[in-house]
Amino acid sequence: YRYGTGGNDAYGVILKDFSIVSTAAGTGIGFQHVTESQINNVAIEGLSVGIVLGFTGGCDCYNTFSQDHIFTTGYAVELNQYANQNQFYGGRFQSTTSSAIYDNGDANTFYAPDVEGASTGFELGSQAGADGIYSPYVEGNTQDVLIDSGAVGNSIMGGTYLGHVTDNSGNTSNFIFTTGAGANQGG
Repeated sequence: YRYGTGGNDAYGVILKDFSIVSTAAGTGIGFQHVTESQINNVAIEGLSVGIVLGFTGGCDCYNTFSQDHIFTTGYAVELNQYANQNQFYGGRFQSTTSSAIYDNGDANTFYAPDVEGASTGFELGSQAGADGIYSPYVEGNTQDVLIDSGAVGNSIMGGTYLGHVTDNSGNTSNFIFTTGAGANQGG
């Protein structure tokens, strides 16, 4: 799905109750310049990328994602620099070769996501700021959380054991408060 190109935002798009299953390389849903919209109860499996937001030239912002099931070979969710203030509720995310959730935007929030069996569960990119992950269910990832150089003001609170956390941010503003070896990192 691609809508609102050329800097003209689309508002109020609702995608719900369907599946995209393929073994082809490609993206399931690309929200380009789509704001205040919803993706609810959508399953995406087998593609390179599940959902991508944050295209140059517009704001892919204020969208809501609820109970989506995304298993991909690349990013299940890719939030680039212009993806801000998006909320994810529940859902299950997995990648066979990369980070399940890559967040390089600002103020995106994940509430109780299930991230299992990925090479990296959550990756907070170098532009990530003020992103929040609350009560995640994290299990069976090679790396649970990776915070890239330059990421600032992000927090992970609660949830299950986060045993494999790497903070390469170079600052103490990222905060992890949960059980496991990665607890109490940062500020």
